[in-house]
Amino acid sequence: MTENNLSSLQAIIGIHESYTRTLILEALKTHFPNIQITIISPSNISSHTTNKTDSPTLYWLEYEDLDFEQLYADPEITLANSYCIRKGLIRKAQLNFNLSKYISKHPNCSLVRAVPETWVFEVTHIDYFDEALDEVFEVVAECEANKQIENSEGKQLFILKPNLGNKAASVLIFDSIEQLRAP
Repeated sequence: MTENNLSSLQAIIGIHESYTRTLILEALKTHFPNIQITIISPSNISSHTTNKTDSPTLYWLEYEDLDFEQLYADPEITLANSYCIRKGLIRKAQLNFNLSKYISKHPNCSLVRAVPETWVFEVTHIDYFDEALDEVFEVVAECEANKQIENSEGKQLFILKPNLGNKAASVLIFDSIEQLRAP
C-alpha cells in the first residue's frame, strides 16, 4: 500500500469491547486524520465484510469476524488487524518460537533487547520433572547461583507460565528449584 493510497483510507471497526474500540478509534484519528471510519455491530458484520471497494480498507474486527478470503483477494488495498495463525502469537511457546526464528534472521533488530530470554520445556507428569529440568540447564544454573546471593534483590528471577493457562492462571515467579518444586 503506497502513501497515496493512505489518503483515501477507510476503516471498518467491529470490536465489541467499548474500551478497546475507543482506543483504536483515537489512534486511527490521530495517525490518519482524514480516515473514513465505519463502526459496525456484530449483527451487521457480514454486509460490511463482503462489500467490494476500490479504496484501501482496514478491517479491524474480532478475529472470528474477519473474512480472510476477502482479505487475501485484494492484498494491495486490504489490511487487517489480525494474524491469520493467531496461535503463533497468543500461545507463549509459539510466540517464543516465532520470535526466535525472526531474531535468528535479524540479529540486530530491537527484539534482541526487548524480549527476555525464554526457555520452553514440557512436564507431562511430576515424575518427569527432573528430566524436564535437564533441558533448561541455564535456569538450573542460575537458581544454583542464586543460593550464593543473600540479598533477594540481587537474585535472578524467573517466571513460569503454564502453556495451557491464560489470564495469569498458575503463573509462578521463582528464584530457586525448591520454589519451582513446591505445590
